[in-house]
Formats: sequence, structure tokens, C-alpha cells
Amino acid sequence: MLADQFFTRFPNLRVASIELGSNWVFHLFEKLEKAYGQAPYAFPEDPRDTFRRHVWVSPYYEDDLGGLKTLVGVDHILMGSDWPHAEGLADPVSYIEDLRRHGYSDDEIRAVLGGNIRRVLQSIWVAPAHADRMVDVIGKREEALRKLPLTYSLALRLRDAGVAREVICDYVGVVDAALDGVYRMAEAKLIALQQ
Repeated sequence: MLADQFFTRFPNLRVASIELGSNWVFHLFEKLEKAYGQAPYAFPEDPRDTFRRHVWVSPYYEDDLGGLKTLVGVDHILMGSDWPHAEGLADPVSYIEDLRRHGYSDDEIRAVLGGNIRRVLQSIWVAPAHADRMVDVIGKREEALRKLPLTYSLALRLRDAGVAREVICDYVGVVDAALDGVYRMAEAKLIALQQ
């Protein structure tokens, strides 16, 4: 695709690499750097830049998540939660801690957990003139949840999904006695964001 200028011929094409991890990306970038250095005339631009615009990658949780962020940019990283396959996690929420250990901010974590794929799908399924309609489809609550601080958003999403209190406490970082207060604060902020 890169060597044959496929993305030049089809500039709106998007590719998502799922169930392959991301270790291959590092090797590919080394090869692309060498090929471009030896024969820049064979490419309309640095093929790594073309890759960064057109390809999204779903790494395994044990991959070099920090290196991948540097290589392709956080906006091109997707989360795979296809348990029990290799890239899936029995407890997908634990991926948040993996991302934090690799230096991802809360906004970057939100992007990886769903914001990136949402933007890709919107660019494919929704003409830019109709993007406002997508907000109505998704709903005000969902939009407000995305604007909440990650701790509050996570607490409400886990509660709504029926996750056990003790698990929610672990992820949110509070004792059980404080969890209801977190819910009240999160709901209050959520209501304010929806007005």
C-alpha cells in the first residue's frame, strides 16, 4: 500500500490493524526509513508520514505503548478488547493502568479507549456536513460522560455496566464508604454538563 502509492490514489482510505499487536510497526518504520533514504523519488512523501495519516493500530497490552505513541501518535492507537483472544484482557479496564504506566494523559487514554475509533468511523460514515447529527444520535449523556474527568466517567460507566463495587473502588482509587459520594459528585457534574 505504501510502496505502490495506494494512499495517494485513494486519499480517503483508512486502515485499522486489529489482532496483530504493534511490534511489527517498529520494524516496518525502520524499513520505510531506509527505503525512503535510499530512494526518496519513489515516494510522494516520507512513507512514515503517509502511514501516520492512514493507519490505526491496536497494540497488545504488553507492547511498547509509549514507543508506539511516539512513533504513530496517540490519535492512531486503538484499544482491542476482544477477550479471550490474545489482544483482549479479561478485565479491559486494567488497560488504563497500562497506558498510564507508559505516560498517557487522561485525554490520551480517552482517545485510545474509544475517541479515536469514533473519529475514524465518523469520517467514514458521516459526511462532515452531517456531523452535528451524530451528536444527537450518541446522546447528551454520552457526550457529557466524555467531558467528565476520567475518574468520574469511569465510576459511572462501571456502575452502569453492573461491575462490583469493590472492583470500582479499586479502579477509582477510593474506599467503599466514599464511593457513593463519588457517584453523587459525578452525577452532579454530569447534569451540569448536559445543561
